Amino acid sequence: MRKFCADAIDQLNKCPNEDWGRLFVELKLSFARRFQCKENLVTSTVLGPEFFTTVIRCIDGEEWSKKDYKGKYEDNFRTLIENGRKMS
Repeated sequence: MRKFCADAIDQLNKCPNEDWGRLFVELKLSFARRFQCKENLVTSTVLGPEFFTTVIRCIDGEEWSKKDYKGKYEDNFRTLIENGRKMS
């Protein structure tokens, strides 16, 4: 999962501005199919374009705070990160 995110960030950084949105959506969908759908881990869309960076930071140890607890989607994100840490 971490490698997928790092590769996605690299692709997005090299992508022409006019293609960035399309590529981001493709990568996000690919990520969801690969890492979220099997376990039905629907997460919040609050992360936006920094999604891949946030996933890497959390896999590397940053706490996903429960102070702003928003329910099931936040719990699913934490589960996703736990799964990512096991893969690393």
